Amino acid sequence: MAIRMIGSLYHAKDLPSPTPDQFPDPEKSTNDETAFVVGLIIHRTFFDKKRDSAEVHRGPCPPVEEYIDSRIAREIACISDSFAYPGQQGLFRGPGQHCPSKELKIKVLQDYLKVASKVLSSDPALSKPTLWHGDLHAENIFVDPSDPTKVSNIID
Repeated sequence: MAIRMIGSLYHAKDLPSPTPDQFPDPEKSTNDETAFVVGLIIHRTFFDKKRDSAEVHRGPCPPVEEYIDSRIAREIACISDSFAYPGQQGLFRGPGQHCPSKELKIKVLQDYLKVASKVLSSDPALSKPTLWHGDLHAENIFVDPSDPTKVSNIID
């Protein structure tokens, strides 16, 4: 099974009209209750700190370049449209840390957009979409009590 797009995983029946590229398994269709598709990205980086109000493409993204472009466009939109400058995700804004102006941050993002495609590897194996669970740990994995070697559910 090959995932050909970057996005979040959905039941095919829950999306209005998925394209064939959205199906990791080309043998499945929307009529199949077990079919999954790649759809809209619902990762928190697209929604935290009012980022959900930004009018940007949220996937699914076929090539990695489109995904990177959408993330940069999202940040530029948030910085440009928001009166409250959103801090960088994952960084603590403690005393003495670099706090760029809105203008500088936008310029850096625009500059990165110009070179992003040149920085990416030309090896497709290094940029292919991969199934990933950002919060996978023992408490989120359920096993079959009658056969503990079988995973019955993964949540979160």
